[in-house]
Amino acid sequence: MGRGKRALAAAAILAALAAASIAAAPRAAAEGGELAGELPVAGGVALVSWSGGPAGALAEAARSRGCNVRSVYANAPGGGFVGYVPGANVAAANRAFLAAYPAGLPASPVLVVCGEPSPPRIVFLGDVAGERRAAIRDEVASVARFYAERFGVAVGESTLYVSPDREAVAAVHLELTGREYPLSADEEGGAATYTSQDGALGFINGWFVNDHPHQFASVLAHEYYHMIQYDILRGRRLHAAPEWLIEGTASYGELLYLEAHWDVNAEDELTFVSLNDATPFEEVSDSFRRQYYGLAAQAVGWLVDGTGNPRAHLEFWLSLTREPDWRAAFVSAFGITVDGFLESFGQYRIDVRASFPSISGVVTDLDGNRLSGVRVIASGERFGASSTTGVDGSFAMRVVEGEYILYLSSRFELPDVGIYSLGYNPQVGYANVCGYDPLIMVGETGVANIFMAILPELLERSDPPLCNEGRPGFHLISGFIRDHEGNLIEDAHYRSHRIFILPQEAYTAGRLIGGAKIEGGTFAVAVLNGQYVLSIGAEDYAGAEFGDDHGWYGDDGFTTRVDQVRVITVDGADVAGIEVRLPADFLELPFVGGSWAEISGLDPPTEWVVGWRDVFSGVHPVSGH
Repeated sequence: MGRGKRALAAAAILAALAAASIAAAPRAAAEGGELAGELPVAGGVALVSWSGGPAGALAEAARSRGCNVRSVYANAPGGGFVGYVPGANVAAANRAFLAAYPAGLPASPVLVVCGEPSPPRIVFLGDVAGERRAAIRDEVASVARFYAERFGVAVGESTLYVSPDREAVAAVHLELTGREYPLSADEEGGAATYTSQDGALGFINGWFVNDHPHQFASVLAHEYYHMIQYDILRGRRLHAAPEWLIEGTASYGELLYLEAHWDVNAEDELTFVSLNDATPFEEVSDSFRRQYYGLAAQAVGWLVDGTGNPRAHLEFWLSLTREPDWRAAFVSAFGITVDGFLESFGQYRIDVRASFPSISGVVTDLDGNRLSGVRVIASGERFGASSTTGVDGSFAMRVVEGEYILYLSSRFELPDVGIYSLGYNPQVGYANVCGYDPLIMVGETGVANIFMAILPELLERSDPPLCNEGRPGFHLISGFIRDHEGNLIEDAHYRSHRIFILPQEAYTAGRLIGGAKIEGGTFAVAVLNGQYVLSIGAEDYAGAEFGDDHGWYGDDGFTTRVDQVRVITVDGADVAGIEVRLPADFLELPFVGGSWAEISGLDPPTEWVVGWRDVFSGVHPVSGH
């Protein structure tokens, strides 16, 4: 449960208002207003009731009582203490105040959140650097403050366990709860729970703890909301509600926090959900999975907007403490039945999707046979979308207007790379090409009839293919490069070796074309039929874009003499097994770029440098030689 199966926990400002003591202080009058009383609650937060007078007078009166006003909420119609009180016993709180103030409550009371909420106690497990620990403490305090200010909630006694190591977190979870940690061995994220002895407990694990502050903030904001849920319910009946509501409310709170503190546009994020997931919500609610977190957050946002009450999502959990059935609590909080919501929200999603343009087309093999089950991805500046081809090879996806690059996604997931992408060039009609220009331009009417051809086996490869590999008319030039002792180059030298593949026409014209760094001593490139030259260079760690040109491939595996350059002819077949053999003093050889002047009669200025993908292909390191 939770983000990525997070069993995530939650927090609330108050657990049992009936048991809370009221600090009965004299009413403080200021400019016609009265500070009716104060109710200390968990987490360093207090509630007060105020009647009459301007907001400035309220703040002044509160400060005179030592209350640092964090936020103010108006009371619900019909009287009573406050419209929102965390915990189950709102009526008990009203009775307590009436006992303290026999004359009755002020006519128009408001809820004021006083004080700085106390964040959860943080326990670091494993290797978390000192500076990162301080940043995490600040982020946890920020999240606690956000929920207190925005919604008037804070977790009471609670503890958050943080580690980059899942096993360390899992061991503590088992010790404290007697249950296995809900995240599997390969999952990173968070979980939470509640025990009567320790209160709300949060757990966060993953590489992002040390290396990705934004992702940590995202997980933290989600987990803290679950802690709110648990604390409101005191660990009981959370799963009386459906999973989509448990996770949707937490994802909604997470998104609002990221918008407030991490420059995330919530509207854009929810638009992305609208464009990328057309799954009927009835299916989502019946069989909830982690892929539906964003959709569930969108549903909660739709419900909250419909009520006009920004705290309606929390009101549901409060209602659940009083209502025996979650559907009744749903009506109480959102003012609509579950069936009415499913119907209305479903139509809303249909209408939203229909308002956006689409990209559609067909994916085939090189012979024109249509391919099913291929994932097509559109990547734009602000939005991305994806679609999987049907049995007829067709795909369609909704996007916003703008420029897009199209990719096909591999079906093979690499351990350290993940799923690689094969780019599409609309000018040539093929995927797995070098260069994506021109981009797909999408206007308000969309783009249709895109035909993408691919060699199917490239989608199943266990290593990313070379660009242009498998494209009709292209063949491989491949080989390896050894040092003076016969060992494959392993980048162990001060400089990294490089190879540049130059079409002979560009070579004789004196134009330099960029290559790629050699890794493991092997190289390969997909090229059209023609004649090519290997130029051998080195790149220092300063990152010189094209490196120093030390020589060329010759009959003896290496030469610095122009008249000994060996030309490689590609004529309808691959050329493999090329062996470059470097001399012992290779890195000390003088730069031979001056030979360009001998060939062309000109010193090549910068503008003569031709972009690699704009010429024919690109060098890509390979393994296996």
